[in-house]
Amino acid sequence: MSPAGRFPVHPYRPKLFVCTFPFCNKACRTKGGLKRHSRLHRRHDSCRAPTPDSEHHGSAASDLGGYGSERSGPELADQPNPSRHIRFHPVLDGSPCDPYGEDLLPSVPLLPFEPCAQGDWTPFTRRAQFELAEFLYQKVQMSAGKTDMLMDILASLYDGQDPPFGSHDDLYESIDAIPYGDCPWQSFSVKYSGSLPEDPPSWMLVDYDVWYRDPLSLLEQQFQNPEFADAIDYAAKVSFTEAQ
Repeated sequence: MSPAGRFPVHPYRPKLFVCTFPFCNKACRTKGGLKRHSRLHRRHDSCRAPTPDSEHHGSAASDLGGYGSERSGPELADQPNPSRHIRFHPVLDGSPCDPYGEDLLPSVPLLPFEPCAQGDWTPFTRRAQFELAEFLYQKVQMSAGKTDMLMDILASLYDGQDPPFGSHDDLYESIDAIPYGDCPWQSFSVKYSGSLPEDPPSWMLVDYDVWYRDPLSLLEQQFQNPEFADAIDYAAKVSFTEAQ
């Protein structure tokens, strides 16, 4: 303990060193921490699998059970079973296309990706507010009552300043207002419609709400996310071994 009888104070060190790798923005407290984090990106890039070449996709496949060209050999040698083969679909070959499914001509460039402006954390006022919302809602899943209690404590701790969120409702509404990845929930009701016995069980008389998100909208947002650019095989395929 210090001479004054108090525990030693550990000063707060802000995270001043921000990763410049696209779509990362991780902040570190020291240059060494940032250096170690950057190695993870370089290691990830070196492990990315190459996209299948167009020559791997066939145009006729009646003798391959509806699937196009087949490949095996050196590019599959690092897998547990070297006799594994892959057959690609003759039509769903992952070629760039327009929203109607028509293949783009080689001379037509792909639409450029427009990232958010640097430092734009809309609808949050700054990065810290966004990270607090992520921490409370996703990482620790704090209840509404405890969220309100935390905001009250912060308001008392920093007298004269408003807390990051006025209440749990303010937190939830801010999250719902995020303009990216918006795929709203939808619902419909179902109910048993058959003939009823003399003493029907309760489940035959109750309406049930079914909640879902539009699968097409989810896939479109996943394809638009640049973080998945090198993690999706867009060509339909069948993987098999010699025994199959």
